[in-house]
Amino acid sequence: MISTGFTFNGITSETMGVSLVRLESGVINTPFTSSKTILETHPNRVLYPYFHGVKHNPLEFTITIASETNDMDSSKLYSLAQWLFKTEYKPFISDDNPNRVYYVMAINKADFITNGLDEGYFTIQFRCRDGFAWTVEEEEVFDLSASTGSTPISMGNDSNIDEWFYPELEIQLQGTDTEFELINTDDSNNNLKFTGLEVGETIYIDNQKRIILSSQGVDVNKFGAFNGNWFRLQYGVNTVNVVGKCIITYKKLFPVFT
Repeated sequence: MISTGFTFNGITSETMGVSLVRLESGVINTPFTSSKTILETHPNRVLYPYFHGVKHNPLEFTITIASETNDMDSSKLYSLAQWLFKTEYKPFISDDNPNRVYYVMAINKADFITNGLDEGYFTIQFRCRDGFAWTVEEEEVFDLSASTGSTPISMGNDSNIDEWFYPELEIQLQGTDTEFELINTDDSNNNLKFTGLEVGETIYIDNQKRIILSSQGVDVNKFGAFNGNWFRLQYGVNTVNVVGKCIITYKKLFPVFT
């Protein structure tokens, strides 16, 4: 991070009258990639371990904050503490990289270093919820309410964390249709399909968390209408064939190494 401005929990540093400062000259460290923990077990009398995957360890970074007008009195410090020191993860965006969001929480003991004249600074160590940043959330809508048969659409995966991304989708049935199907031709024609739905029903699918919700109510279970194939997108542009009249909302929010 090179810029002196940032946004935390939706509030800009300019609004709070502070900015990022550097105490030393030289090169600058910026969050890039986290370390990983390899998940594996090694049974006795087996030549090599069983590999179960990896865990991305949370990123950590440190910022130093000072007032732009040297007015760090007790009232100012009270407001800054209320803003920055939360008990849950909040979004942090640096002005020099506004398209990347880090979900962070302050974890260190912070001392206010001052000359006694309401001038000074303090340093915060942030721990990220994840081992990576996130893109700013966007939505892409595909209106296939007038389609017949199978209609191809293009869906992108901009994440560089893993080969596959499991998206959030909202499917609103149109006309008298009671089923729909998504077929990813770039994933060996893997298909997500729902049948036996209600006319006009909307289905929300979080393919990463394995959640299915219906517009018919939070207590309505639609797993019986689902074929069990969770939808995923390969890195880059995927061609997806859609069967059924529907409006698809693709919630684009990607984990990324910046």
